[in-house]
Amino acid sequence: MRAFCILVMLAAVTPAFADASAATATLVKARTDSAAKAYAAAEARYKAGAGDIENVYRWSVRWLESQRDSAAKPAAQDHLKRMQALETAAKARASSGMATADEATAAEYFRAEAQVWAAR
Repeated sequence: MRAFCILVMLAAVTPAFADASAATATLVKARTDSAAKAYAAAEARYKAGAGDIENVYRWSVRWLESQRDSAAKPAAQDHLKRMQALETAAKARASSGMATADEATAAEYFRAEAQVWAAR
């Protein structure tokens, strides 16, 4: 009888956990999608000469963190690719006089940090 009661209780609780899990997955996806959109906007502003390199970096890190929460993709590798592209853009901007050497150096740091995270 005791085993039967435990089974009944588990059956009653399991759907609640499933609902919570589905709700959490929906929230994580929304967070990931929002971070991706914000990153794209920050990157576009930066490439147009109106944005800030730190803002691009911060949104990429937020995107990385949300991807890690979802465990759906190799988040660190995606972040590394974004930081490599940012470094290329920063160096081009510095070479053309649109940005300072500090900005290019910051991008090198961001890329190196991303390489460390991807290597873990």
